[in-house]
Amino acid sequence: MIDWLNVLENSIWLVGLAICLATVSYADWQAHATGVRLRVTLETPSYALALLGGLALVGLGAALSAEQWWARLVWALIAIGAAFAGWWVRANPHQA
Repeated sequence: MIDWLNVLENSIWLVGLAICLATVSYADWQAHATGVRLRVTLETPSYALALLGGLALVGLGAALSAEQWWARLVWALIAIGAAFAGWWVRANPHQA
C-alpha cells in the first residue's frame, strides 16, 4: 500500500528543489542574454525571492520527512530562515 503522507512530505522538498533549479537555469539564460554575471542576476529581488521560496520548501519538506528530532530542528530552522529572508527581500527590495 502507498504511504501517501510520505509521498506528500517528499514531494514538498522535491518541488522546492525544482523551483531552485528552474530559477538558476532561467537566471543563467537571462544573464547570458544580457551580458551580465549570473551572480548579479540572482541578486535581483525576483530571483532572490524564487530561490528563497524554493529553499524554504526544501527545508519544510526535509523537516517533515526527517526521522531524528535534531534533523527536524535543523531543517525547520533552515526553512524559517529562508522564509524570513524572503520576507526581508520582499519588504526591502532595494537592499537585496
